[in-house]
Amino acid sequence: MIVFRCAACGTVLTAPVREVPLPPLDEAPLPFAVPDGEDCPPRLAPGTFAYDPEPYHLSWAHPSKGVPAPPVRPGSGLRSPVIGPDDVRGVEPIPRRRQGCCGPSGSQGPNLACAGCGAEVAVETADCYTPQQITLDPRLAEPVGPAAPG
Repeated sequence: MIVFRCAACGTVLTAPVREVPLPPLDEAPLPFAVPDGEDCPPRLAPGTFAYDPEPYHLSWAHPSKGVPAPPVRPGSGLRSPVIGPDDVRGVEPIPRRRQGCCGPSGSQGPNLACAGCGAEVAVETADCYTPQQITLDPRLAEPVGPAAPG
């Protein structure tokens, strides 16, 4: 099990999680398809994470605060950790980037900031047409623990 922490200040950003394969995006449950009165399950089960080699939610034009480099782009070689909403810790919403009809769509770029330093560390998607997930910026979320790579 590992946790991810903010590379800028060390604030813990996740509960302890273990790596699993990334479920295909086209198989992720979507809220609009769930029967009325039922909660939509997250793309990843609680206590798990997966690396996304195509971090499309971090490739929007808004650069992340705290990162001098350009936005993460698909094909860049950076793998973004993806977790379920119940495993996020130590973050605060960025209200101006949380648009969507039923929840944040993630289309405005990073919408969760580190509670410790304000670095824009993640994109939450939780709208009616998006999988329920948190995509961490791999430049700002570092794995820590016995199973961490490195």
